[in-house]
Amino acid sequence: IMRVRMGLLDIMNIVGGIPLKTNDQVIAFIRKWNHEEILVATKRFFTKKGKLGSLDVKKRTWEDIFTGKKYTQINLDKVFKKYPFVILK
Repeated sequence: IMRVRMGLLDIMNIVGGIPLKTNDQVIAFIRKWNHEEILVATKRFFTKKGKLGSLDVKKRTWEDIFTGKKYTQINLDKVFKKYPFVILK
């Protein structure tokens, strides 16, 4: 995780972000720097069960920086399958 963070140092050092509308089980935001943006999302309650839904973000392809998987729609149940958080660029 720290190696990834170092590769995105400029954008990760920005304080705050643009919050995204989610349900009460997820925290998500977008950070922008110059022409680059990343989307960060994490579960709030790891023991709660149920569907997490999707994030409503602009139409584009997002890439998971850890797995390389690409998403055009961000279904949180699929995104959180491997890890309880995600960073997309």
